[in-house]
Amino acid sequence: MSLFRRLFGSSGSSAPPDTRFRPALQSLDGRDVPSVTFAEVSSDGTLNIRTCPGEDQIALTDYGDSGSGRGWVNASLNGRQEWFGGVNRIVVNDAGAPAGLKNQFTYTAVNDKPVGLVFYQSGDGAQAGTDQFTANLKGLAAGRKMTVAALGAGGNDTLQVNAGGRYQTGSGLNVHMTGGLGWDAVGVNAWGGTTMDVGSKMDVVLAANSTDPTIPDNSDNNVSFWYLGRMDGEITFDVAGSTRNDWVSANLWFNQGSRGKLGNGTTSGARVRGGDGNDDMQYIVRGSHTERLMLFDRLVADGGAGTNHLTRAATPPLDMPVELTRTGFTTNSTVPG
Repeated sequence: MSLFRRLFGSSGSSAPPDTRFRPALQSLDGRDVPSVTFAEVSSDGTLNIRTCPGEDQIALTDYGDSGSGRGWVNASLNGRQEWFGGVNRIVVNDAGAPAGLKNQFTYTAVNDKPVGLVFYQSGDGAQAGTDQFTANLKGLAAGRKMTVAALGAGGNDTLQVNAGGRYQTGSGLNVHMTGGLGWDAVGVNAWGGTTMDVGSKMDVVLAANSTDPTIPDNSDNNVSFWYLGRMDGEITFDVAGSTRNDWVSANLWFNQGSRGKLGNGTTSGARVRGGDGNDDMQYIVRGSHTERLMLFDRLVADGGAGTNHLTRAATPPLDMPVELTRTGFTTNSTVPG
């Protein structure tokens, strides 16, 4: 949890927000487990949402910063509509759903001036229900910084960030998500309609659970990072499976003329990891074949223990190293470049 504690820094805003507190007992609508939702904006601009164990449907629409560093968020809390002003961060502590129930959380940014942090944490590992976290982004304005973080619990969880839009000069998007126990799908989808300008950065850290073999886990996790578009900024990523059998993928297709950078010179700057178990992995980089304008800095594919398979591009970009660093693979195959 130390990673997530580091996400909470002090706010630079000076004007206090309009603060409201809304506790409510939700209608059961045939559910066996009641859910109580609390929502309030604290003095530092954090919209805090807390639930009790049960089945929750929470949808937030972020209308962006109006110029004060804080903005308006519309919240649908199990069907109840609320408006919250003076928001610059969103923190959701969901107590989790018991087995057979589902929690759904959706965040949607209307424009490229969203809050600086969206953090979702489900209940402890004892909760075996299904969590579905989705964040829909519209790019970031120049100089804008944003972190999206999500932590699942037990059960079969889906954690997804759709990172569309234009990321302008000086902007930075950080995505950190971990599925937890269960059969999870954890992914960042920036496939089509995404542009990164010079001086923009995107850092993606995804994991099914832990790659520590002493921690129990479940098989058949799907962890993926997909990008398709112009890329003149810098992308770093670390995409990891678990201690069992997983599908782990990095599939990056840069438009012709892209002149950005992939990786940062460290072993974890542009890496896919399988962990233990028998993993099916992809590390595919395509596009930008003719100009030799991209910079590729230390790309790593690590299968870990077990019987692992790696699929890579048959014809990578001309400015990419002929071979990325590969360890722990029993078999290899290629797809068209």
